[in-house]
Amino acid sequence: MLKRTLALGLTLGILGAPALAQDKPASQPAVDEFKVPDLFIGDKAPELYISKWLKGDSVHHFETGKVYVVEFWATWCGPCIAGMPHVSELQRKYKDKGVTVIGVDIWERDLSKVEPFMETRGNELMDYTVAMQEGTKMEEAWMRPAGRNGIPAAFIVDRTGHIAWIGHPMRMDAPLEKVVNGTHDIKTARAEAIDNTRFDAALRKAMGSGDMKAGLKLIDARLEKSPTAGLVTQRFSMGLRAGVDVANTYAFLKKHRAAVWGDASALNTISWTILTSPDIDDAKRDTFLALAFADRGCELTEYKEPNILDSLAKAQFESGFVAKAVATQRKATDLVPEGRSKADFRTRLEEYESKLNKKH
Repeated sequence: MLKRTLALGLTLGILGAPALAQDKPASQPAVDEFKVPDLFIGDKAPELYISKWLKGDSVHHFETGKVYVVEFWATWCGPCIAGMPHVSELQRKYKDKGVTVIGVDIWERDLSKVEPFMETRGNELMDYTVAMQEGTKMEEAWMRPAGRNGIPAAFIVDRTGHIAWIGHPMRMDAPLEKVVNGTHDIKTARAEAIDNTRFDAALRKAMGSGDMKAGLKLIDARLEKSPTAGLVTQRFSMGLRAGVDVANTYAFLKKHRAAVWGDASALNTISWTILTSPDIDDAKRDTFLALAFADRGCELTEYKEPNILDSLAKAQFESGFVAKAVATQRKATDLVPEGRSKADFRTRLEEYESKLNKKH
């Protein structure tokens, strides 16, 4: 399901996400294979290699004094399309503050497929500059050196032409705000990102070997120093898979509630996990906790993010507020882009409407 693929990607976005910066725990084992990517935070941004500008004014080079976001996408990428309204919102928010967002289509060679997408959906969804890369030059100059092998992926280029942040576009609100207002410390951001990447490598090594307990210990040690939204969400999901008592898992969430209370993506993931995870018996699902988390996520996104509204509707439905669930799901369905995800939204709406009709 598109919505949950995106949500899971954000949950696991602890892997290299600067927004989830943590201090390295003293007990963390050395990871010999760790290596800073060739293109990283603090490095000079590569050139732009564009074959055609599909929307907006062309950008030939990064001007000093201006901020740029280079965001990679493709017409077949569901999470890319789902995130376009949010990227558009950021462009509108910072348009008058010298920010230019450039959506670069990659991993597609056929312009005849990209242009129709722009005509039918892209021009409406993407309220920013859009381009198609020249051959494979953008992925060779940007994505591969940065070690990025999935999309969507975004790079923030600061006013001096250096890479200030790299990550999922749904996570770039806070770093972009700092870059725009001049409070972003690129040296600190680089050090934190290196530390995060080293930690991620250690975690992947533990998880890859099937040692769930070692992975949990790594995260617990990290949490003691910095209970960030990404770590809390990761620990919550891993704890369920490791068979941790559900009551203790809920207690953990409530203890670290403050760490996720300002992160809409984390709140959404936690809420949906509580509502749907097969690791939680139906009798032990705390639907009211899921409702609180989803409602807070909607509040942070001004009730305009369809994926989080979808979670809120399900939480309302499972908590017995069927009429509210119908109204919320209708709004979510209206907002979500056309595609398989919209069909899923409609299916849930029909389920809620059917239950409501039976009550009357």
